[in-house]
Amino acid sequence: MIKAVSFDFYNPLVRFWPPLEGIQQAACHELGLTVQEEEIIHGYAVADVLFNRENEDRPLSKRSDKERLEFFGRYEQLILATAGIEVSMDLAQRVWKMAMSVPKDFVPFDDSVTALEQLRESGYQVGIITNLRQDLGELCQRVGLAPYLDFPSVLEKLESKSLIRQSSLLPPKRSVPDSMRFSTSATRFGLMLWALRELV
Repeated sequence: MIKAVSFDFYNPLVRFWPPLEGIQQAACHELGLTVQEEEIIHGYAVADVLFNRENEDRPLSKRSDKERLEFFGRYEQLILATAGIEVSMDLAQRVWKMAMSVPKDFVPFDDSVTALEQLRESGYQVGIITNLRQDLGELCQRVGLAPYLDFPSVLEKLESKSLIRQSSLLPPKRSVPDSMRFSTSATRFGLMLWALRELV
């Protein structure tokens, strides 16, 4: 019997605002590149596979500034190559730096609160498991999701079994993940995995 449903924070429940594809398009335009937002969205989907694999092998938070810039240069190259534009590493890093300099924040998808409310009204415990290295409780408060959650948790806590203790539940549970490392850890603790928002 399913008693709890867990989501990742970014993508199933929240997105960036302004949207990343619009920021990327504007940065490209400033640097003389023409690309459509739809192509950038597809580029992100492909490049995020690289991001998750790299972050699984060696977390980006543990890399030097130089190493992170080198990675995000390759990441940007893949975004643009998928969108049909081949650029040098130097130009890719310039696009990335410009895009990342734009202030942005998380906002919930239009249906996120409704979905969480409906799950809790149906008797499920609802939580978030994420590998974001930020104060998840503060983030959830800021975007208005905290009232609808029973156990926000970060990946490291999941791996130390605190999620199981917080929810006071045994498997099966369900989870909506964003990376292979997340999926592997979740499966180890009896969480059945759902697909990402863009795949359902």
